[in-house]
Amino acid sequence: MTLAAATSSDRAETLFATPSITADRRQDGSIILKSTMSLRESARCVGDWLEHWARQTPDRIFLGNRTNVDAPWSTVSYSNALKQVRSAAAWILLRRSLDSPAEAGETRRQPPPRSALPLPAATRPTTAETIFVS
Repeated sequence: MTLAAATSSDRAETLFATPSITADRRQDGSIILKSTMSLRESARCVGDWLEHWARQTPDRIFLGNRTNVDAPWSTVSYSNALKQVRSAAAWILLRRSLDSPAEAGETRRQPPPRSALPLPAATRPTTAETIFVS
């Protein structure tokens, strides 16, 4: 979002909710902030947005990328992105059905365990901290 869009007086009410919160200050020093406004109706999931915009504006650019400032843009339209998402989902479901046990009682093959990647020492938390912004 551009600064102009964020500061436009005619659209400010549609871009951001008016701040309205309650603060619960606890004995342990933590502060729980809650909005007094109810959430508006929203999409069930992000995929619903993709399906909506693929129907409304199928040829509009959904994603764009380039390797550097002088390189040409590589773009994906909403309809193309939806096709790719559906293809990936179909492939996952197919793989899952192929990996399913063929007979009752047969155990399903489990993928090898993933090892957790350790955080670099500089980013590891040393204590339990709560950060407050005043």
